[in-house]
Amino acid sequence: MPENNKPAINNAWNNFNKGLYKKSLEEFEDITNIIGIGLPLSLSEKIISPYFKDIDSGSPDLQNGLAWSYLKTKKIKTASNIFTAILHKWPNFIGALKGIKEIEKIKRYQAQHADQ
Repeated sequence: MPENNKPAINNAWNNFNKGLYKKSLEEFEDITNIIGIGLPLSLSEKIISPYFKDIDSGSPDLQNGLAWSYLKTKKIKTASNIFTAILHKWPNFIGALKGIKEIEKIKRYQAQHADQ
């Protein structure tokens, strides 16, 4: 689990790690809505919210959790867009790199089975 001292983000990651992907998606979406991050995510802004003080929307942890939650709930295009946005700012961010590889794997599987 990503190290983060923000309880809301930690809770969303905890649910993700328990396999509660819809719940984690709802929580990550709630956090992004409260602090005002819209899709596609702008990773260069810093937004301060009275509810989530000092959360930097430029931190990849929140976006990465959101992207993985979309991926696990089969919203692949949205996940791909977010992973790509993360990699635009952080080209070597391992969570997003793994996410893109997972999407490529899913697409290869779908292509192989589409012909059957």
